[in-house]
This record gives sequence, C-alpha cells and structure tokens, in this order.
Amino acid sequence: MKKMIVILIMGLLTGLNGCASQVRVTCRIHPELNSDSQESVGQSIIQKETCGSQDQWHGLLGGGMVTVSECGNSELIYLGKFGDTIRIGYREFIHDMARPSYSMEVTYPANAGRLVFRNTILEISEIGRDYIKYKLISTPTEKCGSVYYY
Repeated sequence: MKKMIVILIMGLLTGLNGCASQVRVTCRIHPELNSDSQESVGQSIIQKETCGSQDQWHGLLGGGMVTVSECGNSELIYLGKFGDTIRIGYREFIHDMARPSYSMEVTYPANAGRLVFRNTILEISEIGRDYIKYKLISTPTEKCGSVYYY
C-alpha cells in the first residue's frame, strides 16, 4: 500500500512540475536548389535558418503546455575576387546577434567549378570582381523535419 501511495504522489508531482516532449526542427533555405542565382560583393550567397521547437508540459502550476522555440541562422557571403582566388565569408547568428567565434573567411581558386563548404555544394558558372553567378547543388538538411525554400 505504501508503494502505491508513493507512486501516486510521484505521478502527481510529475503532472504539477512537467516534463519535455519531442523537438521539431524546421529549416528555411535561400536560394532554392538548382536555381540560377547571382549576388554582388557583400551579399549572402546562402542563408539558412534552423528553428527547433518543443511543446513542454510545465505542469498545472507552470501554465500547462508551452511551446518553446530557438532559431539559429547561418550564411555564406561573397567577399569578392582577388587575383586568382575568391573569398567567401561564413557566419552564424543566434537571436540576430553575430557570434565572432562562429565567423570565418575561406578562399577558393577562382577557376574552381564547384565550391564545397561544410557539406554545402555550389556550382559556379561565372565569377566577376564584384559578382558571382551560381547554383546551390546541395546543403545538409538531415536534421530538418521540414524544409522550406524561399
């Protein structure tokens, strides 16, 4: 009988305090896959927003079911052509604030037909000193439950 009372009390406390449920991840990516795109120096080549949301039971005393979400953004930026190289910048944001430790600059040969950065593949059709023409061939989406292109 004591075990039954303890189990019942534990169940009630869980109901009052709450517990977490499954996380849903959505991704918004620009540009669309395999579409012709052109950007100038300083503009984003690829923008990716990943949002995770979770319905959490905060218990009867905590307001019941509450949806909690967190979004992170990342982008590749065309920084221009300099001699035989092109420069690409990468940065991540959380809550619309740049994180310096998550920014970097990479260089590629200007004659490279494809650029690969963190499993994102770009096919380059033309590079000028102040513009780039390209197609987004692939970008990782395995963690995304839903993917939207805009």
